[in-house]
Amino acid sequence: GWDPIPPNPEMRPAHARWLKQYLPLVEEGTWAHLEIGDSNLFAKPLPKDCVASAFANRDLYIVLANYSPSPQQIETADTYVPTDDSTAAPAKLWQLPKRSLRILKRSV
Repeated sequence: GWDPIPPNPEMRPAHARWLKQYLPLVEEGTWAHLEIGDSNLFAKPLPKDCVASAFANRDLYIVLANYSPSPQQIETADTYVPTDDSTAAPAKLWQLPKRSLRILKRSV
């Protein structure tokens, strides 16, 4: 089961939302690069306790995770849009709240 003990009725909708966001990242033929260190994907090194993964298929996606107990900022070399907000303007600066995850798609 995916539910914590005791069960939380909000967990299934949250898991469904994340799985829907991950689906385009893992289509057939996707190349995944996990826990990227120094990379030209970023304008400067990732902050401590932040990790990134890249998923490349028809599009390029970056998943940013902040494991830190404090907010962090990450600057990408190219512009991206968040996958959970298709109306957002392309950006290079990303605020990550403490202990959070963000999925970005490279803008064209």
